[in-house]
Amino acid sequence: MEAINLDKAIQLYDVIGKYLPDREDIDDALEYVHEIIHSILSKENHIDYINAISIMTGYKIADIIGNSTPEEALSLFIEGLTINKIIELKSFMENIEWQTKRS
Repeated sequence: MEAINLDKAIQLYDVIGKYLPDREDIDDALEYVHEIIHSILSKENHIDYINAISIMTGYKIADIIGNSTPEEALSLFIEGLTINKIIELKSFMENIEWQTKRS
């Protein structure tokens, strides 16, 4: 998997920005990812999880759903967040005062 471009990064942030915890509250990267996943699933927005994977990988949603086990999808999600430096993306988007839909 390769890092996504700025246009895709903005799309990614629009999808999962509302689930990103404040970094100051979390010391461990794995815990940070866990909080993102927990936030998505607690709001029962599984499509946001799949959309994020699709944006980060370039795979079609139907392919992710039809061809990936839950473990493979989770691995893609974690790898995508890492490669695309989600903490830095969040900071950048906040610095430019990007408005995303928060719920």
